Amino acid sequence: MIDLGVVNLHFTHKCNYHCKFCYSHFFASKEKELLSFDKWKKIIDLLRPYCKRINFAGGEPLKHKELIGKLINFNHEIGLISTLITNGYLLNNEWLNVYGKNIKAIGISCDSSKESINKLLGRGIGNHVENTINKFNMINKFQNITSKLNTVVNKLNFQENMVDFVLKTGVKRWKIFQLLTIEGENDRYIKELIINKDEF
Repeated sequence: MIDLGVVNLHFTHKCNYHCKFCYSHFFASKEKELLSFDKWKKIIDLLRPYCKRINFAGGEPLKHKELIGKLINFNHEIGLISTLITNGYLLNNEWLNVYGKNIKAIGISCDSSKESINKLLGRGIGNHVENTINKFNMINKFQNITSKLNTVVNKLNFQENMVDFVLKTGVKRWKIFQLLTIEGENDRYIKELIINKDEF
């Protein structure tokens, strides 16, 4: 049997941010309504023999807080691990207090320690750095949740030293990605943002 290990489940393409390099526009024009809880359960049940962990991503999965929370609980009930990738904006204590006990890790994406750079990239409206630090302070209170920072390295941030910011977040892991082109998905602004291997 094939063991995929981790399945990235792109729960929705909808997002409250407009990151210029985002690749998550899968069939965006065709998504008229979100699948029901029962349909998602069937999908996860089909995946269960082939993986140990479901990584809920988007878009922004917390655009549908109650539904994603119920799926995290369902995942736990059937013995799968749940992790979450978010921009953090919609994350709050109330949601974490209800569903946090069944989450293994939460990753928040932030590409610069400078508000102006994040804004230029489309990540937020000028308060994303402050928001990211605040949300990691909330997450880090949960002993069972590994906090992860995700950063996409591009032309606007590849020479930046983010060490002080990363230390302020208190994260356990920092994942750094090189910006890549995905034709038809994120290539609209890519020429102004792409970097080569040496720059990365």
